[in-house]
Amino acid sequence: MITWQQRVSINGDGRTMPYAAWVPAGQMSQPTWIEREALRVVKLPVDPAQWPCLARWDGIYAGPWPDGDLPAPDDVHILSNG
Repeated sequence: MITWQQRVSINGDGRTMPYAAWVPAGQMSQPTWIEREALRVVKLPVDPAQWPCLARWDGIYAGPWPDGDLPAPDDVHILSNG
């Protein structure tokens, strides 16, 4: 599970929201200048629909994000963070 601040548009109103998604460890890379930390391995159910959300999360939970476009609820449009 990773979390970050994401620019989104909800009903035409642009804002920055906390975002969370499950990302396969193989999709992650870490710059060489960042100190390495041991990754905690989490065993998840086979069915991604059963993967847990963050407790008391006051943001957007994308669920599984194995690759491709960032998943978003129907009324949320992803904006560039750049």
